[in-house]
Parts: sequence; C-alpha cells; structure tokens
Amino acid sequence: MGMKFRVSDLQRDLRFIENIAKRYLNRGSESKLSAAADNLDFVSRNTVRDSCWQIDEGEALWTIPSLGKCEKDGRGKSLQGRLSFVWTMRGVKNGVVELVDSGKASTVLTIYEVVLDGDVCRLKDGEDQWLQKWSFDIVTDKKAPGPGIHAQVSNPKNLPIPRVPTMLFSPADCLDFLLGELFQCDWPKHQTSHARTKDFAASQRIRMQRLLKEQASALEKMDDYSALTTLKNWSISDTVFSPR
Repeated sequence: MGMKFRVSDLQRDLRFIENIAKRYLNRGSESKLSAAADNLDFVSRNTVRDSCWQIDEGEALWTIPSLGKCEKDGRGKSLQGRLSFVWTMRGVKNGVVELVDSGKASTVLTIYEVVLDGDVCRLKDGEDQWLQKWSFDIVTDKKAPGPGIHAQVSNPKNLPIPRVPTMLFSPADCLDFLLGELFQCDWPKHQTSHARTKDFAASQRIRMQRLLKEQASALEKMDDYSALTTLKNWSISDTVFSPR
C-alpha cells in the first residue's frame, strides 16, 4: 500500500494553478497541466497495473522568460524555468489513487539562463547547461532514507544528499513556488487580482495544514533524537491526504 490521494483533489489543483498561471507559461505549455489532470481518470481506472502519471522531461512545461525579475529590483539574471514530474500510481476505488511502493513520486524544477537575440529569447547555453535543478520527492519505499517528503538539489557528482524536509510535493505547489522565484514581485501581485486564487489557496492551505499536523505529531513523540533527526526519520502516513 502507498500514499493515497483523491483524484478530484489533484485534478482541481492542477486546473486552478494552470488557470492562474496561464500568462506566465510559454506557448505550448498552457494546457499541459489540464491534460495531466485529464490523464488521472485513466490512471484511476487501472487498478491492476502500475501507471506513470507524468509530464515527461522531454515534453516539460516551460515558463515564459523572466527578464531580471528574479530580484525585486528587476536587476537579476534573465531566467526561464521548466517543470516536469513523474508519479508511479495505481487506481484503488471510489476516485482514489495510491503511490506505488518503491515507485517514483518526483517533481523536478530546472532553471536556465536566457539571452535576447533580437526579438527572440533563447537559452544561453542549451538545455544541457542548466543553472539550477532540484526535485521535490515523496518517499515511496519505507526503507529509503530521508524525510517522508523532501527536496534535493542536483550537483556535479550526483550525490543523493542533502535531503531537506519540505512541504512542497505536488506539481501544482511546485509551479506556484517556481513562478514566485522567477517573478518575485509580479507573481504575488497577479495572484491578488485573479478570481481563482482563493480556490487554489484554500485547497493548498488544507494540504499544508495536514502535513504540518503530522510533522508536529512526530515531534511530540520524539524519543532520544534531536527534533531535526526526528523529522528526518519521519514516515508520512499513507492516508494524510485522503479519507481514512
């Protein structure tokens, strides 16, 4: 058994954030999240075989270029972001899916530097030369090291550490984070004027509250370890985001 999610919750959040973020998504990426949401119906019906729910890295979602706006004074680097994810899942019943033990549940964010070539913005060094790359992962194998939900930053030697505890794990939340980093002033301002922000925020708040409640419970029960080590060894319950 693996961590369970309501299909409708995942679909709703993807559609909400896509609607809010549409003007910040590159041409060709505007409907990738809603397509992924639709694909969850197929995943949920497959109760026998494992399915990869994903936006593949080769077909990733791209943001529009951020021309200096990664800094509040507008003088930062010109950057562009990419999001991909893959979750190995299986349908359960009643519109619920579960992550497969020893499968994958990872959302990857990649940052590139861009340059203006006339009126066209292009990657400065190509897709193989990213500036920053990190993943937000759910531990599906109970024997695997690291916090139940953690972030990892890519490095030249492909070290699997550090695994930093985080609240971010869903593709919707990761896109919210990515756009907030690339557009430090514009993204928050845009959110305040968009009709769907309150809907997305309400769902996001419930998800984060449930996660924080589990983390607080783990800290209350800690034994001979430090609080940080307790969180590092914490295993998230399979039903935290779905009905028990």
